[in-house]
Amino acid sequence: ISAVQKHVLRIFVARDTALKLTLSERPKSVEELKDILQEKFKPRLDGDFSLHYEDPDFDAGVAEVAINTGRRSRNNPNSDHPHQNIKKARKAEVNYIINLPKDQTPATLEGMREEIMHEMEKVERNQSVIAKLMNTTYVLRRQEIVGALVSPQVRDVMNRWPALLLESQVFAEFHRINNVNLRNQFYKELDRHTPKLMTLFREKSTKTGRIAEELPRLIKIYDLQDQRDVNLRRALVLLALPVYLREDASNFFKTCTSPDDPDLSDTAVALLSVVLGDTPDAAVFHPESIFIVVENEILVSGPTNLADSFLLLFGYIYALDLEYPPKNGAYHDIFSESGYVP
Repeated sequence: ISAVQKHVLRIFVARDTALKLTLSERPKSVEELKDILQEKFKPRLDGDFSLHYEDPDFDAGVAEVAINTGRRSRNNPNSDHPHQNIKKARKAEVNYIINLPKDQTPATLEGMREEIMHEMEKVERNQSVIAKLMNTTYVLRRQEIVGALVSPQVRDVMNRWPALLLESQVFAEFHRINNVNLRNQFYKELDRHTPKLMTLFREKSTKTGRIAEELPRLIKIYDLQDQRDVNLRRALVLLALPVYLREDASNFFKTCTSPDDPDLSDTAVALLSVVLGDTPDAAVFHPESIFIVVENEILVSGPTNLADSFLLLFGYIYALDLEYPPKNGAYHDIFSESGYVP
């Protein structure tokens, strides 16, 4: 009599958390297997989730199970799981997480994380050391940010990974996630759209209505600038696009006279421009400083160039796995045609 074949499964439901399941017979379908898992591991798997087998062609597998079980919102921890009908992750997708390298363990990666914190405390930082350690600890970082069942607070992430306060590491992180140079690719797409958008803006500004009041104001300020270089054109497009599409961007492009105590309530993400002068172009093209705001708090001081600060915020959206911009928003087409929609 032949022995009954047993099927042993290792199910990862969170970072470093695996559940063992032994089956006496093979399920007839994926749905049957999901039902078995939900019954066996209540209440951990009460929400909707998807399964993926370990596939060496994708260099993924068990880690993807943890990601695709679904993650509740940081602001609504009791809401339904948002990840439904999730396809198998590809390397270029933000929710792709590889398993730990064979020569590393969570303990060794944690030690490297502490080295990064120590290096960041120095007055003269070794940027090459930071870059190397950040590259090696990428897996641990993505597991903490993307793989958690409940999204961590941005403040907690930044406290654990202070190197993400460096602009160079934000762009490096984006490259690790997408294998694409963010600055080159995004500006390529933005500049490609700019001539057509500028034409549309000027045509729309000749008509009446609320939009026709705001667009002429922006265009007039732009036309009065002594040097209308590519950075000013990019800034104009970024500011005028939501106006043209009848979207309220007042909670995204914010201004204040002092960064000490700005009103940042209900601000998921924003660019906060500090304006000291009273000239109209100061707020639009020549702010004293620009701060990147995430989760109602100032995250970091960005470049005074509006387009560069916008780009840096875009990098943070990926590095911190933020849910912005909204689908079909003003910048959605530019983002998607660049190949990046969080």
